[in-house]
Amino acid sequence: MIKSRLKKSFFYVPFLLELILFLILYRYDFPQGDDFTFVVYGKNMANIWHYYQYYYQYAGSRMANMLAQVLLLKDLSIWKILTPFVCVGSSMLLFYWAAGRLKPQKGCFGRDFALSSLCAFSPGLIPLANNLFADTFLWMDGSCNYLYPLFLALLGAIPFWNALRRRSLPRGLQWLCPVCFALAGLLHEETAVALFTLAVVSLFLLRHNGNKSALLPLMTVISTAVMVYTFTCPGAYYRLHKAEGPQSGTPLSHLFYNLSNYFASISGNLWPIPLVLGLCALFFLSRRHGRFPAVLKFLLCFGVLYFPLSDILPLSGIRTAFSSFPALFALLTLRVLYYIAAFVAFVLEAHWEKSHRYLPALYLCMWGSQAIPAAIGSSGRAAFPLAVLTILLMLCTLEECTGNRHAAIMQLSAAAVGLCAILWTFIPLRANAAEYQGIVRRVDEAKAGKSQTVVIDEERFQKYYFYYNAFSKAYRYEIGQYYQLPKGVTIVFSGQ
Repeated sequence: MIKSRLKKSFFYVPFLLELILFLILYRYDFPQGDDFTFVVYGKNMANIWHYYQYYYQYAGSRMANMLAQVLLLKDLSIWKILTPFVCVGSSMLLFYWAAGRLKPQKGCFGRDFALSSLCAFSPGLIPLANNLFADTFLWMDGSCNYLYPLFLALLGAIPFWNALRRRSLPRGLQWLCPVCFALAGLLHEETAVALFTLAVVSLFLLRHNGNKSALLPLMTVISTAVMVYTFTCPGAYYRLHKAEGPQSGTPLSHLFYNLSNYFASISGNLWPIPLVLGLCALFFLSRRHGRFPAVLKFLLCFGVLYFPLSDILPLSGIRTAFSSFPALFALLTLRVLYYIAAFVAFVLEAHWEKSHRYLPALYLCMWGSQAIPAAIGSSGRAAFPLAVLTILLMLCTLEECTGNRHAAIMQLSAAAVGLCAILWTFIPLRANAAEYQGIVRRVDEAKAGKSQTVVIDEERFQKYYFYYNAFSKAYRYEIGQYYQLPKGVTIVFSGQ
């Protein structure tokens, strides 16, 4: 009995270790970029609400910035304590989505421990490219825009996921999930589109279920209301118009080049994402035979080889040597066909196995989160939901390998890579914290009248481990106000 209890307790050790690591890690974090803006224009709830009204009129409807201002009422102290628990909560939700429980199953401890380890250290698998990791985990404002909405989305969307996977819904979640579902969509427009896509697709796939819960249509109505609120926001159109500027060409040509830039980014520095998507699709397709599955297998195998090797083979010159419209169109078509082939593979699997209906729903949900970034050609932290949901798809695929020892070994290997990546993060983050303390010392000297300048050099920071625009000229006024610099003190931004 004691041995069994110790075994069950050991199952939670990876999540506990993740919590400890992030609690220590966030001690070295510091305000960056818009954090200065939110502090200056926040300071109390009345100012925060006034700033949101301004943001709604001129930028967008997302409430993540309001959340950031609330957390910044005590500088970064609340965020540094709360965010590690959000990270661990997201990891545990990934385990729940993959396994359908939050405790080890009798006789499957080894496999469950491997899965819990991979979920706990999955943050270390988020790519550094395009500041994807830094802008979402190490930047306070970025975490409120992406990490917090993802946590609420994973919690709020459980009713749809459990219905697709034929799992019962715990009674307490019947009230909590709709609230989290609405909050996740209100925090960020990408999350709103992703959840709306998941809701609509799930209802379509469950249309013939006689015992479908009334909670699902209700949450779909909630999601629709959030979408209406999001896409009728005047600030979104104002911001989009200002961002485009006086460009020539038709809206269709703008869309084409934006899509080309977006998919080039995903296929380039973020190539592990399409690689994992293709491998998961091939796993489910490997059990099917026939001419059409063979065509899908060829397209997927081609993409699985192309994405990781394109930068080291002669193929690397294609993107730069041929920038004409026909060449760009051919590359975009090839990439889109690859993702369509993966989608068709998941649809076929859902048709053959009703228990796998979650595959097309999850796949469309992850690309629903990318609808806006792809349309405007945005890259970087906007791909965070896609990266995390790709990891979730990988977890679900590995869970399908029931009884396969190799699956557990793969999970433990990936978990070890993630843990090493998190541990390594301490080195550059401590260096960045030391450089930030140098800025604070120069600020203190200026406030004491010992100096008339404060020098800030972004080049001295480890760029992959902090917001790329953390201390730029654009924040000159906000930085001065944040540190309460006296009049006459000049901020010098070197290296820019």
